Amino acid sequence: MPYTDLIEVVNNRRADSDVYLASYTYALIYNLVQADSNFLSSVYKDAFRGAILPRIFKGGITFEFVEEIGPYHAPYNLQTDKLYMKKSDYYSYPGFISLYNQVSQQIIVHELVHELQDYRMDNSPLSILEAEAYTVQSEFSLRNKKFIVDNKNIVGTFRLSGVLGSFSKKDFDFPPLTVLSDGADQIYRYFESKVLIRYALMNLRANRNDLNRLSIVAGNNNYIDIDKLSYEQADKLLTSRDSVLGDAAVAI
Repeated sequence: MPYTDLIEVVNNRRADSDVYLASYTYALIYNLVQADSNFLSSVYKDAFRGAILPRIFKGGITFEFVEEIGPYHAPYNLQTDKLYMKKSDYYSYPGFISLYNQVSQQIIVHELVHELQDYRMDNSPLSILEAEAYTVQSEFSLRNKKFIVDNKNIVGTFRLSGVLGSFSKKDFDFPPLTVLSDGADQIYRYFESKVLIRYALMNLRANRNDLNRLSIVAGNNNYIDIDKLSYEQADKLLTSRDSVLGDAAVAI
């Protein structure tokens, strides 16, 4: 990334926008949308490149660290185009802000999906908007952890590997979001499972089930071996709206 871009981000930001958070977010999104980046799907790389990056660059999106923001960690205010971050979540020790971890990056990606929704004037119900944000966030997380790797030999296929289990609170210590579920762990598990099965279906359609070397813990120590699913079974799991995949009562 050109160093001059960061200088422009700093110069263009509004006076009420945190300089560190603005420049960090710009650098994060800039890296995520590059052609050789493997952390977002091509659809969202294009969307972030076209709609989000220029707005951060020109100061259209502002950022602020605050002491308290209610039960949420990083709400995006659609009226003011401002992303609020809770200070205590990002100060490793007094005077030092730490954003260089996957959890904080996931939060930023999630909230910028809401900015993208605002940009395209999406008036869908809140549950639908949150479902999209969690889906993009989940894919970002899975690609970071190498559960999903683009298969460069055959376009449109993906190497899926690993065992997706329940998440620990120490890794995802978020408050419950009652819009979707009674527990944050269940939210992540549900949406990450959905993302993985969607990609497994793409491999199945390309007759490359051999790439689906993945298992999902489905509760009570039962495993769903993705490579053993038929197209019909995978499609049924993908379209289910109950707690089959993760004991998550998510209604979307």
